[in-house]
Amino acid sequence: MAEKKSPIDIDNDDVSYMAFTEYLNQDTKRNQEKTAKEIEKMGYDLLMEIEKKQMRKNVIKAKQIKYILKHLDKYSQDTLDSYSCDDVRDIYSELKKTTKSSFMKFFNFLFNIE
Repeated sequence: MAEKKSPIDIDNDDVSYMAFTEYLNQDTKRNQEKTAKEIEKMGYDLLMEIEKKQMRKNVIKAKQIKYILKHLDKYSQDTLDSYSCDDVRDIYSELKKTTKSSFMKFFNFLFNIE
């Protein structure tokens, strides 16, 4: 059986160092392209994950804005839309605290629940 000779076989006397250098350059280029494609794919996947998370937050934000507008005339729809999700959540939490029923306030006081 004939032995296959690789272009990178150093023991081979017929090796041209220019061919070896060319092979290494091409191999490096292939590896760089492969790595770049992998990084690009990972970046795309992470961006999609971030967008999905932002969409879920916006759904919750819309529900909280609806509640705030129903119970408080201090803010307009446009103002609340311009706020971040965290700011809307803070306003929503404060409003929920202040609009508790007397029964719930008594229950929280009785069992020392915040």
